[in-house]
Amino acid sequence: MGYLAWYLILVLLNLFLGKLLYLFSLVKGRYNLRKRRKTTHDNLVDRISYLPHEILVTILSLLSLKEAASTSILSRQWQHLWTSTMNLNFDDEDTLCRTARPPGGKAQELANLRYVNWVNSVVEQHRGPKVEQFRVSFHLDKRSSSSIDKWIRFAMKKGVQMLDIDFLEYGFHQSYTLFPHQVFGFKQGSAFEVPNLDPCMYTGFKSLKDLCFKNVDVAEEVLQYFLSNCPVLERLSVYNSRYVSRLRVVGTSIALKYLEIRECFMMESIEIRDANLVSFTYAGHTIINLLIRNVPRLVDVSICEPNNLFFEVVFTQLSYCLSQLETLKLTYNVLFRCDRIFPTMPNLRHLGLIFEGDDAFALVNLTYFLQACPYLHKLVLQMHYEGPLKSFARAPKFSHNFLKVVEMVGYVGRTSDFALVRYLTKTAVNLEKIVVNPVQTWLLQSLNYRIMKDQILKWQETVRDRARNVAQNQLHGELPPNVRINLPNLEEFYCGGNKFTGTIPASLSNSSRLRMLNLAENGLTGTLPAENLGSLRSLVSINSSHNRLGSGTTGDWNFLSFLANCTSLEDFGMDTNHFGGEIPSS
Repeated sequence: MGYLAWYLILVLLNLFLGKLLYLFSLVKGRYNLRKRRKTTHDNLVDRISYLPHEILVTILSLLSLKEAASTSILSRQWQHLWTSTMNLNFDDEDTLCRTARPPGGKAQELANLRYVNWVNSVVEQHRGPKVEQFRVSFHLDKRSSSSIDKWIRFAMKKGVQMLDIDFLEYGFHQSYTLFPHQVFGFKQGSAFEVPNLDPCMYTGFKSLKDLCFKNVDVAEEVLQYFLSNCPVLERLSVYNSRYVSRLRVVGTSIALKYLEIRECFMMESIEIRDANLVSFTYAGHTIINLLIRNVPRLVDVSICEPNNLFFEVVFTQLSYCLSQLETLKLTYNVLFRCDRIFPTMPNLRHLGLIFEGDDAFALVNLTYFLQACPYLHKLVLQMHYEGPLKSFARAPKFSHNFLKVVEMVGYVGRTSDFALVRYLTKTAVNLEKIVVNPVQTWLLQSLNYRIMKDQILKWQETVRDRARNVAQNQLHGELPPNVRINLPNLEEFYCGGNKFTGTIPASLSNSSRLRMLNLAENGLTGTLPAENLGSLRSLVSINSSHNRLGSGTTGDWNFLSFLANCTSLEDFGMDTNHFGGEIPSS
């Protein structure tokens, strides 16, 4: 929620409290009529309530549904104003996490009933002429089909622009609820025919821009009807639907720009031809028949098909658009390539790949892939490991002049990770930033991330422990004085017990959440950049012992005055260095 919305809420509450104080003073008999115009409370002018109705509704639509409903206590004028909100997002995350358990329990049934009653109540009370967003996210099943039918009809009649239906159920057990065919005049299992719709329904079709189905069995006939009859539909996402086997996006009359198909196990073929598509994502467990022809605006493609023939199949399927792509994400190991012949992608700027940390030839193949992307700007590597690796095969010498940003996702601090970092710093001669991310991408993209949050946090802590244990790897080299460290969420930094030289990077101050800093037992020189580190209010521990810091002269300890701003600092180790002079008394 934006700052503007919170500010308006605070102003409204302030006005409301002012009115309460005024009424309280009346009851107590302490109000002086002669001084009424001079009282502080009368100077409070409720300007917001006099704004046009449309503006007030727009403001409330910036809030969550429950927050908007809470404004009904402000005054009679505001009592029903929230019922015109254009943002109906029924995402009950707290209840979803509490009731994530095997099906059949009474608690789960009660939670489902409360959720359905909540949505029904809001839908029945809604007074606004239109709805921009309608989102349902809960573990519902066919027992709620009549209510679901009513919700869809309501959203379409209100001219919904974003329709998001997610029937997630019980963690990994998906609830495949059939999308209400009768809403569109289809009969289950019937061939595609143009249905006779309620005239009011056409309003929804004309306004719909974003459509998302998750864990919903929606027939391909329904999807095709949406594509053909929604003139401004730009985004379509389908997750975990069993009834979709074929999908065609053909013709310039279809407005679709973003298409995302994930985990549709019955999917056999996707045809995209003569279309306006800009971005396409497919993730599945089998190779499908993918036909892409004459899609001049397509610049962003992401493909995940775990198969031994992944490279040959995918690059053949994408052969007609490879030269125009700007972003390509291949979430399977295409670097396992014997002939090391990769098609040239001259316009590619952003590349995402799986990097097998236990493949001896991974760096060699990565070199040939980078050569095929001469103007690449950002490289994201999803780290993957299955077994031990002693060393990588020597990669051919190559300099990439345009690669500036590298992100390593799933970094755990193995020997192969360090070898990859050394390779990248030598190959990308103009590299500006390396982002190290220990979190696995698949966890963040998981439909069950909210339910698994506690387990994921425990796993992340295990990764941090491993990173601490591998800190003493005898790494060596000089830290460049102008190195840019841009990790705003970094909380712990350990590089003790190595052989680093050079000065301590002042850019560590960019990590505003940094708590633990361990630089001990290296060969660092210069002084501690306390003027920069003094801005780190969360810093708890600094250890730079056993280095070569200081010059042995008076003034070496002046940096201590800047650390006074580190109000959380508890541990400070600076022994066995070259500091000279006296320690300041204050």
